Formats: sequence, C-alpha cells, structure tokens
Amino acid sequence: MIKTVNDVLTDKEITKYLSYADHIFETVGYKEHGIRHAKHASDRAGYVLKELGYSETKQNLARIAGYLHDIGNMISRKGHAQSGAVMALNLLKPDKKNIEYTSDIFEVFGAIGSHEDKSMQPPTDIAAAVILGDKTDVHCERLRT
Repeated sequence: MIKTVNDVLTDKEITKYLSYADHIFETVGYKEHGIRHAKHASDRAGYVLKELGYSETKQNLARIAGYLHDIGNMISRKGHAQSGAVMALNLLKPDKKNIEYTSDIFEVFGAIGSHEDKSMQPPTDIAAAVILGDKTDVHCERLRT
C-alpha cells in the first residue's frame, strides 16, 4: 500500500529534497519551487478530484503526486518531471528492502513524469489534477528577481 499524503508531507528525506531544489532555484533567481509550492499543488490536485466526485484513494494519490511533482528539480530543471518520477518511485516503495510496487505507485509515478509534457493530453485523471494544481500557483510572491 502506498503512503498517505500525511506520510509524504512529514517525510524528512522528501522535505530535504524539495528544500534543496528550491535553494538551487533561489541561487539563480528562479521562481519559488519549494515546500509552499508543493503543498499548493498537492492541495489543489486533491481538491479538483474531490469536487469531481473521485474516491478518497484517488484524491490521496493526486495529493501525493502534486506534492512530489517538482522533486526532480534538485537534479535539473530540464527533464525534472522524468527524474522526479524515478525519485518518487524509490521514495514511495512500501518497504525499502522488499520491492513490491503497486498500481497506486504507478499512478503517482506517471502523473509526476507527465506533468510537463506539452505534446500530449494528460494520460490519467491524477495527472490532469496535478497539472492543474501546479499551473494554478500563479502569483507575484513566487518571483525572486
């Protein structure tokens, strides 16, 4: 079983990765992409699916994917969706010693990996919710320069 969104929000490793990615962006003057943005995308993605009548499980998956969607920025801005998806696959393993992936993890993995793909429609409802959560975080406080 995949972690809950609360497990992900309080995971120290995930927090460290997101904070580091934001620190890198801050040093080059790029807009804020830290914990606040991750929480915004998470909350919005879950809200969208809730308002559309999706199950709590789907809402939880959307919130997890929304929170993790930019984690790959700690590696590079270019290709961050794909590197973030691979990172999420590792971070969400139910047991670090005994790898047994579930379809829930694949839903999150796919949503993160496709959230910047402008060449196609979102492949799943969760991916669409994550894109909305990400792209609705528009305000001048995110700008650094």
